[in-house]
Amino acid sequence: MKLELKKFDPTKIKSDSVVVFIGKRNTGKSYCMKDIMSYNRDIPVGVVVSPTERANGYFEKFIPKMLIYDDLEEKLVSKFLNRQINITKDKKRELEKHGSSTIDPRAFLILDDCMYNKASIKDKNIRCIFMNGRHYKIFLLITMQHGLGLPPDLRSNIDYVFIFRNNIVKEREKIYNHYAGMFPTFDVFNQVMNQCTENFECLVIDNKTQSNNINDNVYWYKAQDSNYKMCSQNLWEMQALQDQRDLMGLMNDEEEEDNEDFDPGVFMKKKNTKLIKVKKNQKY
Repeated sequence: MKLELKKFDPTKIKSDSVVVFIGKRNTGKSYCMKDIMSYNRDIPVGVVVSPTERANGYFEKFIPKMLIYDDLEEKLVSKFLNRQINITKDKKRELEKHGSSTIDPRAFLILDDCMYNKASIKDKNIRCIFMNGRHYKIFLLITMQHGLGLPPDLRSNIDYVFIFRNNIVKEREKIYNHYAGMFPTFDVFNQVMNQCTENFECLVIDNKTQSNNINDNVYWYKAQDSNYKMCSQNLWEMQALQDQRDLMGLMNDEEEEDNEDFDPGVFMKKKNTKLIKVKKNQKY
């Protein structure tokens, strides 16, 4: 059996989407997220929550440090959401009054491996962003190491899922059961995942399509190196002034990713199982 998957077109992702990246450490989740964000690099402001930022300094290379936080706190998310609610109201008032507006209400929220905290998932502000974030012009991007980091009502509001290499069978079963139900069997999903997550590639599931055809729901993708900066120039100028006032002058050492080889042979072939051969079409 041959299955031809098209390469995912990242320009399809709008700036009010909910995008989730699932994979173990060092599988390329954050690298892919940066690539996906580059297609909406003109978003003027946002917030990053990353418990590992202090150690690796990954996000500060393309997002001002003043917007990056270590902990996912209710107060932080509430302040961010209220800002978005108010600015979208301001834009609406300007449009009604003047017929035009110079306000750009868009903002991004990155939650980098924060979903281990079950209390945060139950936060009413997080739930509101999942369910109503598009109305407040919020681009929500989440990285997770486990497939069950989110409850069912939040998973149903995800627009795109990027699935990276994972050699743990139980984890694959969770991903299949909760994100990849368009595959006819778990065995088919396994074979496709094996072939589409090699060499830091990933499997992409588009939940926005209305088609029942697997070729319209499932794609493959490999992130490209993107050199750019998010946010407005004013924020970068403010960050530069803040850095000048920082008398400590500390710098973080970059941590290289562990290029661990993946052996698809860990999944034994079953008897009488049809082999799936995936053809990766380079065209969108």
